[in-house]
Amino acid sequence: MGKKTGYLPENVVYLGTTNMNEAQSLWRWRVGALTALFIIDLSCASSLYTSVHLWNLHGQSARGFLDSLLDFTTDSSDLLVFSILRILCLVGLAYYGSALAWQEAERTERAKELKAQGPGSSSLNGHQNGNKSSPRSSSINGEQNGGLKEPLLIRKDNAVSNGKPPPAKGFEEWFSGSSKKDIVLFVVFLLCTGFQAYVGAKCVGFYFDTTHRLWGVKGEVWQSVLMGTQVAWILCESRYVHLVVDARRILSRALYLRNRRKEKEQNAGATAFASSKPAPGLAQQEGTLRGDKGLKEETEVDQNRFLMRAISLAREEVCLIFCAFACLAVSSASGLLLPRFQGRILDHAINNDRPHFKTDIQLLIVFTIITGLFEATRNLCFTVVGKRVLKTLQDRLFMGVVRQDIAYFDGTTSGELTSRLTNDVSSMAEPINWMLSSIVRNLIALVGAFVLCFSISWKLSMLAFTTMAPIMHITAVYSRWSRELNRKRYALLAEANSAASEALGNVRTVRAFSTEEVEIDRFKSKTLSAMQKGVRDAFAYAGAVAVNDWLDLGASVLILWYGGTLVMQGRLSAGKLITFELYWNQIQSAYQSIMSVLMSLTRAAGAAQRVLSLVDALPDIDPNAGTMVSTLDGEIKLEDVKFHYQMRPQHPVLTGVSLHVGQGQVCALVGRSGGGKSTIVHLLMRFYDPTGGKILLDGWDLRHLNLKSVHKHMGLVAQDTQMFACSIEENITYGLTKYTLEEMEEAARYANAHEFIMRFPDGYATRVGERGVRLSGGQRQRIAIARMLLRRPKVLLLDEATSSLDTESEALVQQALDRLISEGGRTVVLVAHRLSTVRNADMIAVMEKGSVVEQGHHEELLERNGVYQRLVRRQLNKPTPISAAYRDAATTLPQG
Repeated sequence: MGKKTGYLPENVVYLGTTNMNEAQSLWRWRVGALTALFIIDLSCASSLYTSVHLWNLHGQSARGFLDSLLDFTTDSSDLLVFSILRILCLVGLAYYGSALAWQEAERTERAKELKAQGPGSSSLNGHQNGNKSSPRSSSINGEQNGGLKEPLLIRKDNAVSNGKPPPAKGFEEWFSGSSKKDIVLFVVFLLCTGFQAYVGAKCVGFYFDTTHRLWGVKGEVWQSVLMGTQVAWILCESRYVHLVVDARRILSRALYLRNRRKEKEQNAGATAFASSKPAPGLAQQEGTLRGDKGLKEETEVDQNRFLMRAISLAREEVCLIFCAFACLAVSSASGLLLPRFQGRILDHAINNDRPHFKTDIQLLIVFTIITGLFEATRNLCFTVVGKRVLKTLQDRLFMGVVRQDIAYFDGTTSGELTSRLTNDVSSMAEPINWMLSSIVRNLIALVGAFVLCFSISWKLSMLAFTTMAPIMHITAVYSRWSRELNRKRYALLAEANSAASEALGNVRTVRAFSTEEVEIDRFKSKTLSAMQKGVRDAFAYAGAVAVNDWLDLGASVLILWYGGTLVMQGRLSAGKLITFELYWNQIQSAYQSIMSVLMSLTRAAGAAQRVLSLVDALPDIDPNAGTMVSTLDGEIKLEDVKFHYQMRPQHPVLTGVSLHVGQGQVCALVGRSGGGKSTIVHLLMRFYDPTGGKILLDGWDLRHLNLKSVHKHMGLVAQDTQMFACSIEENITYGLTKYTLEEMEEAARYANAHEFIMRFPDGYATRVGERGVRLSGGQRQRIAIARMLLRRPKVLLLDEATSSLDTESEALVQQALDRLISEGGRTVVLVAHRLSTVRNADMIAVMEKGSVVEQGHHEELLERNGVYQRLVRRQLNKPTPISAAYRDAATTLPQG
């Protein structure tokens, strides 16, 4: 395939890396391991065949090769033939599957290119063949997908350009796709399972002449190595064949994209068809993990990583875990002895050995009681650990959510966050409550019973364990498939939660427009999609369990067949056979319990990824980093500040704003809506960092100062006042640890809030409801002003504090603000539309299209006959019943 550089297409993660060279190296190493397995298998089969024929050379020379193939007990020719056939079949199937994958990759890329060049879509280049793409067409890089949940590059197109649904796929089209590859892998699994079952039965029933050796090694050793190779086959073959298929598909796709890019550069000088950078549409995708500097990669969580994280979460409960493990060791050891006593009791009964029969019965009772007591203690300890781990997990997740950058909240919804804090945490924590206990206890039982089974009969054990590797493979395949499916299911549940939260949060709007049925249908569609994926997972789980149960029953049949034969030959007692069967049942039970835990981990891994991604994600704007600020003068300077929101990267909000506000000055920001006034306030609070330029506070770059210490000297009153569902007192004193009632009431009086508060029966103890729904808009704003005044800020930011109020409430709030501004001693930056407030400012900055177009005093700006004068004149010339005398005091500039 030649040497390739760069990254896999569309940031494909393959073998744990996105780098093509690393993926190729890992792929070659794993295929090399498979080749080594081929060699070991063929060598063992050849050595066993050679040793058998050397030991029976005269007898074997007189028999035909066909007869030797049919000899199940004294000849190994069939093992050698099967080994050669298996290698040839697997190599042929791998080559056939990779060829299918190559064709599928070429067909997919050609179809994408044709769709991009077809009607209703833009060409790949935008100007190919001299035609410009239509403004209504879809852009190949996702620039016009707006706020889609899924960027265009990875979104499945469910409609064609004429608006009709796409035709259903025919059988030939469906069968020519990836389903053929799945069939190839399934055939590989069947071949591996069949070969292993045959080799297991062959080896345990084979008769060895122990008087001869090959190269000093007994034939039984070659047999054991061959049996071990069979286990490696079933665990590795289909996985490595899968790697061969997928590696060729992905790497051939990268090669195809590279060739197509070269063709376009040569023919039309077009831009690259495939880019290693994410499409612009990906930056606009909702529900993704992002920081102030852009998108972040979510933590990949599989069963192993999930288990390690669960152990790290439980590390704080060392004493309880130590006690639980001590009880676990005693109960497990005692439980392993019970089958041995049961087998001995049966032999004593058959042999009519009453004294030993009575003694073993008494010991069995004692060990049963001991096992029960220590099991109960173990369960108690691990349950307490699980509850505490759940509490720790909830605390860390909420801490992780709260500390995220504001940019993250811009790209997600409250329902999405609620889903992570409730559904995802519960789903992740569900297996943790009993995971540690179950895994360790069953591992002890599994290993102990395995050793005891071999001590009874190693041949019987090897025969029984031929079914274990297929069971492990089925479980691993299901786990990988289920993890991705459940991740999507939890994402759909989050969308359903978001739809419910939006509807309930805007229930008055829903009722006003009588759209209850619309919201119900929207919620139902999300839950239906999640339910369908859950049903798919249930069917797959049932299928995996059914196949595993059939394999377990097959192992039991093999045990009874071969064990019964040994009993009839007098080579094994009936009691030992029963003991072996009981230990085998313990192995099955322990393994099924471990698989149940692992499958639970698989189903919870999707939720764990959503939880741990937030727990591990560090904000780009760290509020605890930087130089501490003890005092603040309040001088503000913006130097060529540029900014755009991540959800609208193609629309810059600020295009180079330079502004200087001296200590104690009042600066008013005015202009049309969308000019960037509120964005400046957000940048001063450092909700975001500028994408260009810098903001200086007392001569210090704001990015180098400790944000928590800066906020202690700043106050913000926004248009959409944030209230908490608690009392008025708690809302006014929010964020303060020390205050007096006199200081709180003084701040409320200053904000014109004390009078209406005292009219409530409970006064300051009155609860305001969720988001302050029990208060009017003016009352909420006055409480917000009181909250800000109680902090005595040195820098005051007012963002349209009166824009959405009625006339009476606006007058009261404006009176409080005017009193606050006129008091002096603090720097004020206000976004306002009231002329009486603006005209008294020390400096007015007029903003338009993301830049400051005028700045100066009120009279100075009016004399310039510029944008500010037009804004004022437009309001003064509006027809209104308000008298001219009152108009000068109440006229408002355009909001924004």
